Amino acid sequence: MKRLSGLDAGFLYGETPTWHMHVGALLLLGPSERPLDVEGYRAFLEERLPLIDTFRRRPAGVPFGLDRPVWEEVAEIDLRHHVRRVRVPEPGGPRELSEALSPPFATRLDFRRPLWEAWVAEGLPDGRAAVLLKIHHAVAGGFTGLRILEHLLDVEPAPAPVTPVQPSRRDRVPSPPERLGRAAASWALLPLRTARLAPGLARAAIGLARFRTSPDWADATLPFQAPRTSFNRTLTSDRALAFFSVPLDDVKRVKDAVGVTVNDVVLALCGGALRRYLAARGELPDRPLVAQVPVAVHTPEAGGPKQVIGNQLTVMGSSLATHVADPIERLRAIHAGTESGKHLQHVLGDDLVQDILGVLPRPSCTAPRARTRASASPTTTRRSSASSPRTCPVRRCRSTRPGPGSSTSTRWGRSSSARASTSP
Repeated sequence: MKRLSGLDAGFLYGETPTWHMHVGALLLLGPSERPLDVEGYRAFLEERLPLIDTFRRRPAGVPFGLDRPVWEEVAEIDLRHHVRRVRVPEPGGPRELSEALSPPFATRLDFRRPLWEAWVAEGLPDGRAAVLLKIHHAVAGGFTGLRILEHLLDVEPAPAPVTPVQPSRRDRVPSPPERLGRAAASWALLPLRTARLAPGLARAAIGLARFRTSPDWADATLPFQAPRTSFNRTLTSDRALAFFSVPLDDVKRVKDAVGVTVNDVVLALCGGALRRYLAARGELPDRPLVAQVPVAVHTPEAGGPKQVIGNQLTVMGSSLATHVADPIERLRAIHAGTESGKHLQHVLGDDLVQDILGVLPRPSCTAPRARTRASASPTTTRRSSASSPRTCPVRRCRSTRPGPGSSTSTRWGRSSSARASTSP
């Protein structure tokens, strides 16, 4: 039975009634002569469940919250709970689809069950369909999420039958006294884990001191540099789901013409949209808004383990250059910032965040009292108002992930697009 890492436990403890820590992916399918319905998708997932370990586990806590939870395998998955339908009103366009899926995306996941849901959107025109996947960030993010999509999508419209997986012996669930004993042992080893962390912190401190004298320091984006805006409002549980498409070929043409990366272009799109929005409201600040960008580390492509549950990531800050009017100059400024951020990440090390969170049996930075004071993206800033003197660490959470490597299909038609989003 695997214990949650410090990072994954942080995502779990970060959940509040108004700040939900699930992420999502919207799959647009079709057109197809065989329309997708909720019963068909339940049967499909029942067939694929043995391949997706993530969908069969839920977090099991430790008495008194003295240690991080463990992933407990569930004997029977109630697909009637996990797979549900939503009806899209006519004419079934993108706006109607977004409005229909917003309420289910805004609801919290049930922690007594495996932390995922699938909502089948029925009523789209021309034999099309859509599926909204909700997965808690403690379970999957980035490349672990792609592993899930690999089992839900195929490269052929009529794939070969799934090879039956021999049922493995279920993990024995430790009793509460056993879990309490393991927690006591973990606390007893805290001084040793802290001592092991010290050399890494020393190397990071030396590297940071050298980085301050490098040319990249001028473009570095550090925490608590974000300006105050009207986004800094008390958070509610309301969420609205929206999406749009940008041809990847167009993004790559801009990338090649300016000499930047795809991620830089995506950040520039966000920065331009936020600049126009704030300028129209007369609220454009003199300083740039700041994005928090998750960065996958130890990916299978880089020789890392093929992880099936949890996260392997760090974060870096990036200016959105919203104070720059010219879009090309804004893109160049963002590129300079992201290059500086990559250098800073290399100096600090890929594992610094995970190592720090992994020291304590329960990450104290996300304990209930601490998380009421946290603030992150524009819609997740809490306990403050636009007039508050409190400074926000960042103003925008931005994540991009590549889709499956080849054209994908389902038995209900080709997957025309897959769009990922975060709940906050």
